[in-house]
Amino acid sequence: MEARTSVRTFDGRPLGVDTVEAINAAMSCATCPLPGEWGMDIQRFDMRGSMKPGTYGVIKGAADFMLLGFDDRDFNNAVAAGFAMEQVVIACTQMGLGTCWIAGTFKEGDFARVAHFPGDMTLQVVIPVGVSAGERRFLEHFTRFTLGSKNRKASDKLFFVGDWNSPLTDSSQYYESLMMLRLAPSSTNSQPWRAIVKGDTVHFYTTRTDKVHGVDMGIGMSHFDMTERYRNYTGTWSQDAAKAPEAPSGLTYVASYRRE
Repeated sequence: MEARTSVRTFDGRPLGVDTVEAINAAMSCATCPLPGEWGMDIQRFDMRGSMKPGTYGVIKGAADFMLLGFDDRDFNNAVAAGFAMEQVVIACTQMGLGTCWIAGTFKEGDFARVAHFPGDMTLQVVIPVGVSAGERRFLEHFTRFTLGSKNRKASDKLFFVGDWNSPLTDSSQYYESLMMLRLAPSSTNSQPWRAIVKGDTVHFYTTRTDKVHGVDMGIGMSHFDMTERYRNYTGTWSQDAAKAPEAPSGLTYVASYRRE
């Protein structure tokens, strides 16, 4: 999670068969302990042929794309989809591959034609995956600058203990896991996640409730969950707004986590 960074310029080589199989295996293993449904796929596009997916110039040199679909009428689906897919993204990072979440800057055309998801799910996110080209293009530098990709809100603006006036400190049992959440990617670097530790439970809130920020919340909480499991902690996720602390105006409750 600390090594992952958004890659927008790839070397143009398609992934090998073994690598695609490994990604498919990661997709099959991806889970979310919260309610929600999603669909995943990986597709190759021949950039020299008739199928040339559009990313408005944001992505260059990618041949393979992971596709994420869900029914966007339910915010829980967006959260669960982000939660599960970030597990795949981190698996790709472990393979030495670059990725980049794209939720709003792609043309559905060719992507949508090859994306087949069950039920009422529709394509919501595309993620190019491949080997980084190394040097970033000017457009990529500009994109990262305008999005503030390197800038993260200070943890004392995001995480709290006991009440909303007491910032998280490194003495909290959840400090490391919340710091890994802080590193998660989000659309336009919006960082919609907020969390408060009350006793042995962490309660998560969002600043926005549209589908894009639902995905962001899922990505962030997935970072938290993966860190907990990496440190051999087991815990239980739940959704019970009635038991969560009342939040300041502008925040909406999403979920809670308690170590067992």
